[in-house]
Amino acid sequence: MIFPQVDARGLTSLYESRHRNALFEQLRPVDGYPVVAYGITDVRHEGKCTLRVGVSDRETIDITLYLGESKIGQLDPCQAARDQVATAMIRNIKARQ
Repeated sequence: MIFPQVDARGLTSLYESRHRNALFEQLRPVDGYPVVAYGITDVRHEGKCTLRVGVSDRETIDITLYLGESKIGQLDPCQAARDQVATAMIRNIKARQ
C-alpha cells in the first residue's frame, strides 16, 4: 500500500486529472469513505487494480491489488480490492479513533 501525500487535496486532484486515466471509476463508498478505481492504463484484465480511498478532505490511501493466477478472469480486481482490502483498512482506521 502507498500513502500518497502529493498535494494534501484528498481526492480532488484525482478527479481533476481523471481525463488522463484509462480507468476512472467511482465505486460504492466503504462505510461512508469515497472509493475510486483508477489507472493510466486499464489492467483489470491482468488481475490488477489500484484504488484511492478518501479518508479525509486532505488525505487518501492507495491500494493496489494483484489477483493470483487462478482468480484472473474469475474476480473483478477492483471490486475485490474494495470489498476485502479497503473494507478491512477502514475498519482498522475506525477502531483506532
